[in-house]
Amino acid sequence: SQKEVNQQPDQQPVQQEPHLQQKQNARQPQKQQQVQSSSPSKLVLVDTHCHAGSLKSWKADAELSGISSRLFVMATHELDWFTTLQVCERYGHTPAIGVHPWFAHNLSLGWRERLREVLEANTSALVGEIGLDKAARTKETGKCEYAAQVEVFRQQLEIAHELHRPVSIHCVRSIGKVFEVLMSMGLKLPPAIALHSFGAGPQEVTRFLQLPCTVFFGFSFCINAQAKSDTQLQRVISSLKAIPADRLLLESDEDDVAVIDASMGSICGFVAKTLGWTPEYTARLTTRNAHIFQRSCSISG
Repeated sequence: SQKEVNQQPDQQPVQQEPHLQQKQNARQPQKQQQVQSSSPSKLVLVDTHCHAGSLKSWKADAELSGISSRLFVMATHELDWFTTLQVCERYGHTPAIGVHPWFAHNLSLGWRERLREVLEANTSALVGEIGLDKAARTKETGKCEYAAQVEVFRQQLEIAHELHRPVSIHCVRSIGKVFEVLMSMGLKLPPAIALHSFGAGPQEVTRFLQLPCTVFFGFSFCINAQAKSDTQLQRVISSLKAIPADRLLLESDEDDVAVIDASMGSICGFVAKTLGWTPEYTARLTTRNAHIFQRSCSISG
């Protein structure tokens, strides 16, 4: 994810819960506000990036059954590939299988072959969450294992191209390197890319739109709408206004199942207000975009 807007370089990922622990402290005081700022409850939204398949979320089975949003559920490491698949099969959501950059340094032999096998067996699965994170320090070494991240990122992009699967990309302090890696692959790119919780400026929107594949830009309430400074918030607003309407996605980026619907309503309302749209139009448009992103799975290369 492009989480540069609110991540600090000295924050450490919690390995047991790989996804997004650095947001949690900032998120807690906002939950009541988030519910109140939601768009109308009748809107059904597509959450193009969440972690409802995590080991933690899997314990919240009853709450999962009550979610109204349609979910693209991201795995982050091999341990949660199958919980992610189970959640999606049981509740009719879309899985994304991959290795998050926080875990790129700690893969067991044969991981690439196993990833490919899982994706081949699940033809509707996306590839994600993958990417680069220059702020991450590993539990094992206390360092940013960036070389391993780049290699694993590249290999997963290759698999996504070969199997014609869209990808969801995490990007922290690495926007230039992500673009460099994608450009280096020439025409051997995935059919579609979602840069999730996009936090770079409008000049990067223009640059990524030049890639020879379809690029979407995701926005979440917990990251993009809660920027920690006016400068960061203005960058989010400027980027939103620079993105073509047919490339915009909404997401929660949540692993707390209980707040996914409220988070989705909140980001829908934020985007609608920023762009001068109604929540209903924003919901219809981003739902259509999400389906186009997802359907690139089934379009032959």
